[in-house]
Amino acid sequence: MRNRRSLLALLLVGCNQIYGLERTQSIDAAYFDAPPPTCPPLGAPPVFTQDFEQAVFQSCTDYTLSSTGRALARCNRVIAEGAVGEPLVGAVGLEQTTSMTYDHPRLHPDGQSAIVRMTDRTGPRTAFAVFSRTDSGWVKSSEFSVPYTMLGSSAPSRDRHVVVVASGGGLRELADDGTGTWNEVLVHDFAELGITSLGDQVNLSADGLRLILVGSPIGKNEMNLLYADRANETDRFSQAVPMPSLEYLPNGFLTEDCGRLYFSALGTVFYVEPMR
Repeated sequence: MRNRRSLLALLLVGCNQIYGLERTQSIDAAYFDAPPPTCPPLGAPPVFTQDFEQAVFQSCTDYTLSSTGRALARCNRVIAEGAVGEPLVGAVGLEQTTSMTYDHPRLHPDGQSAIVRMTDRTGPRTAFAVFSRTDSGWVKSSEFSVPYTMLGSSAPSRDRHVVVVASGGGLRELADDGTGTWNEVLVHDFAELGITSLGDQVNLSADGLRLILVGSPIGKNEMNLLYADRANETDRFSQAVPMPSLEYLPNGFLTEDCGRLYFSALGTVFYVEPMR
């Protein structure tokens, strides 16, 4: 029932945006004096409202953003970029071709590089690569070389750690050694995370301390949006717990200050803000 109610809520939000119907409500002046958002202490997931706001008025998924105010997403089957909260346009250098498609974009916090999944239509062969932003567009700078199939990747942390979903189960954490070579530094297994299954959607906060993933917690048969954290990037993550009141969402991207949780639904991107 909760999923049904949530879907209805999303549909109503979409109708409000399309037809210009805005809710009328009084807002206490203290709302505007609220301090900037901060993440809760480690061990406690952030708590968000269920008031969904539309982030872009386009058909987009895989929305990630940088600390420089840039956003990268997949819109209308092509990778697009632009300022956060503004319309996104096709990313030069990542256009689809007759032989190659690009998807699953994950933007680095500095906005100057991104992880992208490439699928060779003539193979077919799928690989994940790092693309760098140049004056003329995006250019591939390196490709992941791992002894397993990567199903999904997080956005990189500021220190260039990524968490990837590997075929055969489990989460593997890789780090760039400074030369564009990614080496495995940690394996996060299901037992440690307290899950029995895992989807291909995973995202790491810019500081590398908070993980958002989709999986089934032990004792539950349904996939939930889950949260885990740790004290530093050399630690393993805590057991994953459902996101309070938002465990039904399909995926998520958490900003470093925990000020917004972005997610894709109904073919577009929404966000929620912390409970005040």
